Amino acid sequence: MSTSSTTGTTTTTTTAVRVATTTAATTATTRPPTPEEAFDQQALRVGWVKRTDFHTSGAEYSGPAGYVKHICAEFDGPEKVEGMSHGQRMEIEWKSYKKVFDAGVPLFCPQHAGLLTDAQNGTVRRNYGNGSYFVPDKIPPGTYRTTEPVADCYWERTASNGDIIDNGFVTIAKELTVTVLETDGAFTTRGCGQWTIVE
Repeated sequence: MSTSSTTGTTTTTTTAVRVATTTAATTATTRPPTPEEAFDQQALRVGWVKRTDFHTSGAEYSGPAGYVKHICAEFDGPEKVEGMSHGQRMEIEWKSYKKVFDAGVPLFCPQHAGLLTDAQNGTVRRNYGNGSYFVPDKIPPGTYRTTEPVADCYWERTASNGDIIDNGFVTIAKELTVTVLETDGAFTTRGCGQWTIVE
């Protein structure tokens, strides 16, 4: 449908094209936001994040929702960050953006809610790599096992005065297990990879 009017030598025409264009624009702006978009809008609105947060040059994520999904994807496979369990990784991210992860993990990666709960409750399973750890300040008593085969490994349990209680030099082994007692002063490990508590 079109209408025309002429005044002198000027002609004005209104057509259905303009109506169609307006309708298309209205439809585009009224599309409901995706869950990610709605989450990002809420995070900005309530002050969980600043507009400048969560932008990377590699475009791996562009907002809080994308960031939560990016971190959770790391937990779908083996532990990637050396010396750090999935729980420790979640704990670090959660401490940086508590509200974002509190709301985002149940929404975008509920399969990892247990890691979030551990971070919230301070019950994260930790890995222990090269170093010396005071008992119980830096390592709790318990039985620890290496997470992968080891070669040229040394471990040591010492008393609070530094005397060696027990130690081991291992050329190669598929797996090692050591029990750290509450009466120990420290546990030292070199070249053994990661130790994780088993009981």
